Amino acid sequence: MDRDGVSSKNDLRPHFELTLSVPCDVRFAATIGSVVDQAARQAGCAPAAAGAFAKRVEACVRQSLEAHTSTDLLPVVVRHDDGPVEVLVNGHVLTPDA
Repeated sequence: MDRDGVSSKNDLRPHFELTLSVPCDVRFAATIGSVVDQAARQAGCAPAAAGAFAKRVEACVRQSLEAHTSTDLLPVVVRHDDGPVEVLVNGHVLTPDA
């Protein structure tokens, strides 16, 4: 993509941070898993590794939602900087397996 003389081809390592607020309903765990799968692929993970990581995050989100006793939202942060993708869920930091 080129726009105003700036090309996305110049940035070979995408940097991003997504802060999501998940309703306390376990049905949203799969949605977070899908977001994490795409984020991991965008950051350079192989499809199989991205899928396995997404399943681990989905399980953590599901467990957090099942244990969540209030009706507040569960914050989930998906970020990538210089290292591997990180996902923060309820005090847990998850990264793809090496």
